[in-house]
Amino acid sequence: MQLTASIPLQVLLLCVDFVITAGLASVAVYMGLFTFGLLAYLPSAVARDPIIGMLLKVLGNVLFLSVYLLNRYLWFYPAFLTSIWTWLYVVSGLLVRTARRLDFVLAASNRFMDVQHKPLQSIGLVAATICTLLYWVVKFISNWG
Repeated sequence: MQLTASIPLQVLLLCVDFVITAGLASVAVYMGLFTFGLLAYLPSAVARDPIIGMLLKVLGNVLFLSVYLLNRYLWFYPAFLTSIWTWLYVVSGLLVRTARRLDFVLAASNRFMDVQHKPLQSIGLVAATICTLLYWVVKFISNWG
């Protein structure tokens, strides 16, 4: 991202990052389910007592079902944390660039941000504002639903 100032190329890089992250997250989900499937059903297959084998199979089903229902929270969504920070950085930078070009926003932003001397602090302020607004929107929508 630092090597290019071209916005279309940066967007392309972000899209490639998203696709690769989604692919790796999907592989992690299937590997996790396979591993928990082995851990859930292997003890019941090697149990010598049929009652213990049946109890282990029930426990294995409960374990596998709980992991199956939670798999996107365990392996899929956490893979996107680095991508979220990258997207937030790019969107904040674009908002700062756009705000600097608009006269009425320029007057307001000069009071809060020193873009020329502290550009990362300005991007951080915009990123924090974006996160705060997104949090409020999500809270507002969840309270209505």
